[in-house]
Amino acid sequence: MFREAEREWVPGDQARETRVKSVWYRLIQELHEAAHAGDRQSEEEGIDEALRQFKEKLDTGFASDVRITELAEQTGFSPVYMRRTFDARYGRSPKEYLDQLRYEHAVRRLRFTSDAITDVAASCGYADVYQFSKAFKKRNGLSPSEYRRSSDSTLFN
Repeated sequence: MFREAEREWVPGDQARETRVKSVWYRLIQELHEAAHAGDRQSEEEGIDEALRQFKEKLDTGFASDVRITELAEQTGFSPVYMRRTFDARYGRSPKEYLDQLRYEHAVRRLRFTSDAITDVAASCGYADVYQFSKAFKKRNGLSPSEYRRSSDSTLFN
């Protein structure tokens, strides 16, 4: 387009100057569109990296007092946007993902250790045994103690 404008331009020739202006306007429009597409691509790469870091923090920090809103704010994206994007990418909300991580960890601890239920609850990120027992029973249909007894009998059969 630069070469086309250079070839067309003749000082003082109104018709040619009009054609050159047309070429410049097209060039500016294409540059604008290319820059905007680059911004979108950069934003998509940014959200991909933010989601990866967000998920990694959930994966490694599930045993602590994780605040999903605070983690989302650390990414630089709004918590609502992170929740929606996480859900779209992983098929569940960050809260559901965190609950699943904690549940899976609790199942392993109950099944393969003899740790006290209180210790299992704490190692899975629950504030107290009551909260842990309630969440576990809601998901599994058995209390943690009942689950442990039932899994003990299946380990030795």
